[in-house]
Amino acid sequence: MNLIKPFSLLAFLITSSFAQTTMCYKQNHTDFSTIESINLDGGLCDGNKSLKDMKKDGWKTDDIKIDGNNYIYILKKDEVNMQNIDMKALENQIIKRLEQKDIQSQIASKEEKRVKMSISGKNFYIKKCETCHGINGEKLPGRSRAINKLNLFDFTATIRDYVNGSGYDRGTAFQMAPYAGIMDTNDINNVYVYLQAINQKDEKKPKSN
Repeated sequence: MNLIKPFSLLAFLITSSFAQTTMCYKQNHTDFSTIESINLDGGLCDGNKSLKDMKKDGWKTDDIKIDGNNYIYILKKDEVNMQNIDMKALENQIIKRLEQKDIQSQIASKEEKRVKMSISGKNFYIKKCETCHGINGEKLPGRSRAINKLNLFDFTATIRDYVNGSGYDRGTAFQMAPYAGIMDTNDINNVYVYLQAINQKDEKKPKSN
C-alpha cells in the first residue's frame, strides 16, 4: 500500500496548528454590555459564535479594534507545545487512519465491481438463461436442476462440461450446450454474481405466515 510519507504529513498537521489566528467582527452594535455574548461575523465565528463561545473553545483575545459601533476582534489560540507531543504515537495514528481509508477505498472498489458484474450477469441471464432455469435459477422439473445454490467452482465446471461433452448425460443437455459454448469466463462469473445477489435478497425478505 502506497501511503503518504508520514513525516511529511506529520509536519503539515503540526505546522498548521501553530499560532492559529482568526478575525471576527460586529458592525453597528450599539449595546457595549452585550458585545461579548452576541454572535460575531467573519472568521471562525461566522455568525454562529460569540466572543464567549470562542473563549470556551480555547481562543484568546489578541487585539481589539473599536470604531464607533464597530468592533473587530483578533483571536488566537496557544501554539502547540512540541515537547508535549508524542511524535511516534501521532505518526502511528496518522498511518492507521490512512490505512483505514485505503481499506474503505478497496471495499468500495470491490462493491462497485460486483455491482457492474451483477448488471452484466442480469442482462445475459434474462436473455439466454431465464427461460430454462427460472427467474432465480431454481429447479424447473423436466427442464433443469437448481443452479442458484452451486459454488463458483461447481457452477463453472458444470458449464464447461457441456462445452467438452461430458455434461451430455444431464437432462436436456443438447439445449444447454450451445449457450455454454458462447459463455466466456466473464459471462460465467457475471451470471454467478447476479444469481448470488438476487437469491441473497430473497433470503432476507420476511416470510409471510
